[in-house]
Amino acid sequence: MDNKKTMIVISGDICINSLLWSTHPQDNEGLNWQSHLNMHSVLKPGASLLLSELVALAAKCVSIRSPHIPDLESILSNEFLRSTAELDLFPKFADEKDKSKVYRVSRFLGFTGPSSGVPKLLPIDNDDENAEMVIIDDKNNGFNTHKEFWPLAVKSAEKSSVILYKMDNPNGSSNLWKHLEAFHIENTIVVINCDDLRSKGVNISKSLSWERTSLDFVWQLNNNPNLAFLAKCRHIIVTFGLEGAIYYKNNGVVESRLYFLPYEFEGGSVKGAQGKMYGLTSCFVAGLARSIALKSQNDEELSRLIGEGIRDGIAAAQKYFIEGFGKNIEAFQFPNPSIFIESQNDLILKEHVQDVKIHNAIDENCQNHWYILRDKSSANLAEIAYDIVKSGEEKVLKFIPIAQFGKLKTVDRTEIESYRSIKNLMWEYISTKNVVRPLSIAVFGTPGSGKSYGVTEVAASIAPELIRKLNYNLSQFRTPIDLIKAFHKIRDFSLEGKIPLIVFDEFDSAFEGKLGWLKYFLAPMQDGVFREEDSVHPIGKAIFVFAGGTSSTFNEFCGETIHDENEHKQFLSEFKSAKGPDFVSRLRGYVNILGPNQSDEKWDQLFIIRRAMLLRSFIERKVPHLFMFPSIRKLDIVFLPAFFIA
Repeated sequence: MDNKKTMIVISGDICINSLLWSTHPQDNEGLNWQSHLNMHSVLKPGASLLLSELVALAAKCVSIRSPHIPDLESILSNEFLRSTAELDLFPKFADEKDKSKVYRVSRFLGFTGPSSGVPKLLPIDNDDENAEMVIIDDKNNGFNTHKEFWPLAVKSAEKSSVILYKMDNPNGSSNLWKHLEAFHIENTIVVINCDDLRSKGVNISKSLSWERTSLDFVWQLNNNPNLAFLAKCRHIIVTFGLEGAIYYKNNGVVESRLYFLPYEFEGGSVKGAQGKMYGLTSCFVAGLARSIALKSQNDEELSRLIGEGIRDGIAAAQKYFIEGFGKNIEAFQFPNPSIFIESQNDLILKEHVQDVKIHNAIDENCQNHWYILRDKSSANLAEIAYDIVKSGEEKVLKFIPIAQFGKLKTVDRTEIESYRSIKNLMWEYISTKNVVRPLSIAVFGTPGSGKSYGVTEVAASIAPELIRKLNYNLSQFRTPIDLIKAFHKIRDFSLEGKIPLIVFDEFDSAFEGKLGWLKYFLAPMQDGVFREEDSVHPIGKAIFVFAGGTSSTFNEFCGETIHDENEHKQFLSEFKSAKGPDFVSRLRGYVNILGPNQSDEKWDQLFIIRRAMLLRSFIERKVPHLFMFPSIRKLDIVFLPAFFIA
């Protein structure tokens, strides 16, 4: 940024954040109150007040014009909207080895507003209609309907300031939006948090894969009538937690780009034990504003600056969360200036944020088989596979989305989406109290593809201290009594307060006929009980994993791969007799493990990458010394070609 004194006007809804926290007694021999739990409170800026402070810290050489309250503690309690939050000490980092802690929000307690009318709004100090940039924080708390508080540059139809419109309640019916649409739509950059879109019924997947989330967003924007009001926007930015954002540009030619952290997914960088923070999107906007404050009149240059700003915003929001309110709230400067000062010691740097153009193919097959891996690498897949085996995926795939569940790593989008959907189901199940039935999941794959291993690692990545694994091979059971004995052992673990994860290998094996074991699982899956003679026993909280032995995919298990009409009818008749449809209806999810072999000649081209990661893992575990000596070249010449060609 040069020495030009750019003017930024910031306005929007006003909110005061009331923070509460408690400390343990510090003096047991002093006054009586000192020997009891002490409660503390402080007022901090929120909404547009916080946003203006963040922008001032991010872009120090610009002139900021915004509403201002000189002394928050002196304001009347019923004048402004207040948000109350309870704070507690949380781990500063997700790394369990680092024991440092900072204060963050443990619980949002709600709002306190006026008994009638809208909360108080504030005019802009020294407003100027010639401001180069306007930033609006619209939380749908009255500002968007009171034109007298809007910035002069917005109210004027002749001005062409860049407008950053942070929209917390996305809808096209407010007076402010209609005004922007009529007079400023070409120079307005809309910033929305994806969770706000989801709250309005916009179906965008979360925490599955960056490809799936991106395609969902593009489809919703093009087809969902609730988002039709955004169709005329030249620039839209949607944030996805602290880990990613999508930039939708429509300058006559529509293009969407995904910005993402390769080793994270939406919500993945913040663990549940780290607390919460308000103002994350505001911090992102401040980083974005810094990069585009000196806007060029060239649209292509503005698009480039927006891309740089997204990287700035993601890195700043990450630091904002990490810093929290500090370890001493009253002595800590909030917001902290350090969040906009990049250091090589930072956990996330701007250079870590990758970007890729989102495919917008009409063909659903093309969409389902779009891989960022292909777009982000100039090498062919065979070269990438060789490099993975020789150097490890951390060095080769550092710009590619990669998912890790315990010791399991995968870059295959299909597997990532399957495993993450299972992880989401498990997390929801483990977190829910008073459940009466087990969580039932099916896993399919070719022999040796690691069916039980994958699901076990997913479970271990959630709650390793709580989950206990049991494994039963149903092809070795001789009578239903064997299954009853297994249920008793499962029940014993549950009574001990653990959550048993039971892998029923080869559940689809024959017993008293084809798929004969299915009928014995219907009551345990549906009602959470098993019967022994005249007694009925509750199983308790448990996770059932049904690993297929004769079917390599869920579709094959259900007969969907049978194309001959007569064979298909016969299969459905037998499947129904074996209670197959009833069994499937009780499953909450399933995973198709692709394994090292190619599953489809046309679409499955990443099998060679899966093989490479499997081989690298095998060598690291069995013969790690190979990577310490030049003999790895010998391995490259002799062994690798046979492995990849097989």
